[in-house]
Amino acid sequence: MADEPRREFAAQPLRSDDLPKKDLIKFSQDNAAHSFLNEHGLLGNIKNGAITAKKEQLVDAITNCLSANVHPSLPNQR
Repeated sequence: MADEPRREFAAQPLRSDDLPKKDLIKFSQDNAAHSFLNEHGLLGNIKNGAITAKKEQLVDAITNCLSANVHPSLPNQR
């Protein structure tokens, strides 16, 4: 059974300029299901995702992930 996603960013404002997009993408890739990542365009290289994704989109995706309690299906198989 999958563990609940870690909420590393819960105490820190997600929209803060101090939190880079790469960290948000990494958190999503570590904690969300493959289908969720695909739906939000977060699969693949973190560097490329940081270039194409807007911070607002990443914040919304992480908020949805945590509120929907989406778990990784196979965390070691991407």
